[in-house]
Parts: sequence; C-alpha cells; structure tokens
Amino acid sequence: PAVMSTSRDILVQSAVNFLRDPTVQNAPLQKRISFLESKGLTSEEIEEALKQAKGGATASQAEGSQAAAVTAAAPPGQQVVYAGPPPVPRMDWRDYFIAAVIIGGVGWAVIAVIKKYVAPLLGTPTAAELERDKRALTSQFDSATETLDTVKSDTQVARKHVEEQSAVIKQSLENLDVLLKAVRDNDEKREVAIKSLKEEIDAIKDLLPKLLEKSKESQAQQMNDLQQELKSLKSLLLNRGSVVGQPPSSAATGTPNITAIPQKGGKATIPSWQMTENNGISGGSNPTEQDETDNVAAGTNGTFPDNTSE
Repeated sequence: PAVMSTSRDILVQSAVNFLRDPTVQNAPLQKRISFLESKGLTSEEIEEALKQAKGGATASQAEGSQAAAVTAAAPPGQQVVYAGPPPVPRMDWRDYFIAAVIIGGVGWAVIAVIKKYVAPLLGTPTAAELERDKRALTSQFDSATETLDTVKSDTQVARKHVEEQSAVIKQSLENLDVLLKAVRDNDEKREVAIKSLKEEIDAIKDLLPKLLEKSKESQAQQMNDLQQELKSLKSLLLNRGSVVGQPPSSAATGTPNITAIPQKGGKATIPSWQMTENNGISGGSNPTEQDETDNVAAGTNGTFPDNTSE
C-alpha cells in the first residue's frame, strides 16, 4: 500500500506540474481533464491536482505582487531579489527501489508468459524432442492397433455367437410354427366334433319330447290293457266263487252245458255253477289238468264253445 500511495502521489504531482504549465493553462478545462484521465488518474486525483494547481497559481501571483511592492519600496541602489517557484520534490532511493521492483516483477511475468506460451510456438523442436514425439506416436499407434485387433476378435466371436443364437431361434420358430399349426388343426377338428355333437344334442333334444310323449301314450295304453285284464281276471274269480251252491242244468244228459256270461267289458266268462261242477268232477284229477283248465280260461278272449250244440 505504501508503494501504491507513493506512485499515486507522484502521478498527482506530475498532473499538478502539467496544469501549472503556462502553455497548458490556456487550453479548455475539459480537454485537460480528459488528458489526465487518459494517463490513469482518477476523478479524486484530478480534483486534487486542480486544487493544488490553482493554489500554486494564487501563491505565484501573491509572490509577484509582493516582489513588485518590494521593488517599488526598495531604495535605489539596492539589488531586488525575486522569489522563484517552489522546488520540485526530489526522489530518494526508496522511490527508485520501488520502481525497480515493479518494473522487474512486470518484466519477469512477461518473460515467463513468453517462455511458457510463445516460445513453444515459435521455437524449432530439437532432434531429441522429435525422437521422443516419434516414440510416443509409435507407442500410441501400437496400442491403437492392439485395441483394434482385440475389438476385431471380440466382434468375430460375438458375430459367431449371434449367428448360433439366430440358428437356434430360427429352429425354435419353425418348431413353434409346426406346433401352432397342429394346435390350429386340433382346434378345427375339435370345433367340428363340438359342432357335430351339438347338432346331435339338438336332435336328441328335439326327439326326446316326442319319445317321451310316445312312451307316455304306450304306457297309458298298456296300463289300460292291464286294467282290463285285471278286471276280467277278477270277474272270473268272482264267478268261480259264486257257482258253488247252484245245481248243474244238464246233469241228466251227462254233458255239461257251458254258457258264456257276458260281462261289463264285453267279454264272456264261465258260469259260477259250471265252474263249481267242474271243480267237483275234477276233484280227483291231478293238479296239472286243473292248471291247464285255468290257463285256458285265463288265456281265452272270454268265449267258450257251447256244448249244447252237439
């Protein structure tokens, strides 16, 4: 900071001397201020220099008027002494040392920049440097070649692996196509079978009510026939039980007279007295003849031949 303050003071003193120059005082003030700004002075330093320059001019005028008064008041024969301008402050060794340090630092920085950035661009490389650069380039080229060879071999291996995988995938796709085709064929066959089964089920559904209706009609007819047979059998049994106490009408002739008795269903049955007489006559006969007589009576349509016609 002390060095900077001394440098700024020197600049301000130089500006004061510049403003005190008679040839400069006739120039416009704005032009003088612009010149001082171009020299690196700040606004405060320029104002200080203007104040010092004005103060010095006023002091010079006062000294001139005092000298004139002394000259006028001095008796004749005495020598008149004029007061000159104040001496310019001298620079001591410290100022020179500071200036040398500043100049040396700036010069060293400039030289370092030139050596680091400018000299490599302007200087000619030596044979050793060229050989070193050549070896470095050769090493880099060999490394790049090895890398390319490695990449090439890896690429070939990967390509072979990809081709094998592609073949496996292709075969798998072909097998899958065959399987899908078989599945589609099976689906079509199953659909045809399901359609045929559905048609058969629909036909059975349509035919089943008719079969049930016919079965009902047949069962009803069979039931009616069975009821008629049961009624006939019941009538025969009742008639056989009722003829036990009645005498035979054709005993004198010795020929039984069997007369058909019409029943309610339109069928003829054996009279009860005749059945009783037959039972009495055949009391000593074997059971087989009696069973045959009963079977004939049960298997006929209810009509027996009339023995009276003989």
